[in-house]
Amino acid sequence: MAITPTGKAYKLRQLQAGKQTAWDTAVAATIKLMELTDATLTIEAETEMQQAMGTLAPATSADIVGVSGKVTIEGSWTFEDAPIYLQALFGAVAPSGAGPYVRAYTSPHQAAYSAEAYTFEFGMAGGLYQAINCVLSMLEIKIVKKKTTTFKAEFLCSNIQVLPSLTVLSDRNVTRVRARDTVISLDPWGGTIGTTPLTGTVLEATIKIQSNAHLKEFVGALYATGYGIDAWSGDIEVKAEFTTVIKAEIDAILAANTVQRLLQFKSTRGTQIDQSNITAVLDGSGQVLYDDNDGNVGVTMKYKPMHNIALAYWLQMTNTNTVAVLAV
Repeated sequence: MAITPTGKAYKLRQLQAGKQTAWDTAVAATIKLMELTDATLTIEAETEMQQAMGTLAPATSADIVGVSGKVTIEGSWTFEDAPIYLQALFGAVAPSGAGPYVRAYTSPHQAAYSAEAYTFEFGMAGGLYQAINCVLSMLEIKIVKKKTTTFKAEFLCSNIQVLPSLTVLSDRNVTRVRARDTVISLDPWGGTIGTTPLTGTVLEATIKIQSNAHLKEFVGALYATGYGIDAWSGDIEVKAEFTTVIKAEIDAILAANTVQRLLQFKSTRGTQIDQSNITAVLDGSGQVLYDDNDGNVGVTMKYKPMHNIALAYWLQMTNTNTVAVLAV
């Protein structure tokens, strides 16, 4: 007779998403998220405890005064699923082309934007939950030599509920973005973005975008009644071999020159393309001149986003894939 294991298998967790059309109206998931390495659901049930006079007890009463949550997702960055996170950051865009399909996302500048809110289904049999009104607050993409590109996304959610069962959805084949297929370019502020590749130079790079979206909470409600938007921020790091090109970047800072640059991160695999255009200024604070790169000299450069008036953006992320209509 077989012995039934006790406890739940950590690796059997699933994460599925559905796009909401109205705040506080949960929807069934329409897509199972693929190539994930980790996902966590954090519940914030804020308990206010009262310490009263006349007693040495730690508390005399307690109330739940607010409920919210956070979904954190990590995994491989894929051509097919990238738009799921990009439309949660920028808002939905209509694709151009007829296979492959091109979706171009541009950071907000002088107008408000409407990002997509999701309902997430999370967990495994015997421990299923639904996170509602989830808005993306942070997206980080990491490119490392000899590896596939990875991502981390953080969603703020207004409400967490017990879920009877997962929507039945199928696995999908997706194509991972790889460092081997990626070209990183560095061009002058007034130049043409993507024309000067850093060949044989970059060791790893990280793009971190914070939308600073936040849940809006008011008197008279236990849960957030909506979300607000704010100015975006970001951090870009490029670790590179200490070549003459990179040395010139550092030397410009030492000469008290503002180093404004156009950066492009472009990965191509067949007809599919993942591309980020970023306009930024080199931040020399805390600049370490010598990193160890397997015995060779490396340098990590930190860039801060800066709006480029001529290009009319500081961040543009374009996804080209074979998906005509997104399932979420």
